[in-house]
Amino acid sequence: MLRPSPINTSTARVALRYGIYTGVGMALYTTVLRFLWPTAPADIRYAFMLVLVFGITRGMLAFRKENKNKMNLLQGWGAGSMLSMAAGLVYGLINLLLIFLYEPATSNVRNTASLGFLIIVAWIALVGSLMALVAAFFYKKKT
Repeated sequence: MLRPSPINTSTARVALRYGIYTGVGMALYTTVLRFLWPTAPADIRYAFMLVLVFGITRGMLAFRKENKNKMNLLQGWGAGSMLSMAAGLVYGLINLLLIFLYEPATSNVRNTASLGFLIIVAWIALVGSLMALVAAFFYKKKT
């Protein structure tokens, strides 16, 4: 009798791929918003988190599809948490690059950019991990 093939889908591979897509999407949203509507209200500025939610759900669905339609709660939470960390790093690096390219050299924003980068990465990782936990409850399948 043949043994079933081992599951070779890695949460890190799916999380990194979709984390890069999500981070670029979040950076694209905030960059376009920054140039088209610089005085946007806070609720419009923080709507980039909807891109994070979309990326987490798409990443979980892709992981479950590659994993023969099986995903438990911890796998989903882990994939979503890693995805949000990767998205936060990409988003933070793109924001850091834009700050150094477009802000004047004497700007206070430019002087505190490295601290802002760390805060952005930590905030997106924390909020994304909580969003991933909620999404994992909805998208888990019994193994």
